[in-house]
Amino acid sequence: RTMRGVLGQFDTFFSAWKESYANILNRLLTETDGGKITKERAQSIAMAEATGQDACKANNNGGATFWFVLMTTIGYGNAVPVTDEGRALVF
Repeated sequence: RTMRGVLGQFDTFFSAWKESYANILNRLLTETDGGKITKERAQSIAMAEATGQDACKANNNGGATFWFVLMTTIGYGNAVPVTDEGRALVF
């Protein structure tokens, strides 16, 4: 099940990258003055510039949850609250 999730994530990213690549390549081939750029050069530029991040969106809730878990668990046991109020915040 985990591997399917990883592959699904890869497929989503790769699809976004291919779309980004195709858009850049199309723009380079159609917007050049009199075809001064070769197809190979346009492909090379498009491959370098395509990111696939156009479809990425920030996940604020996931980031906040990650930060909270990270900050409240890393190093736990080295320094613990000693007051009842502090322990209530942790537990």
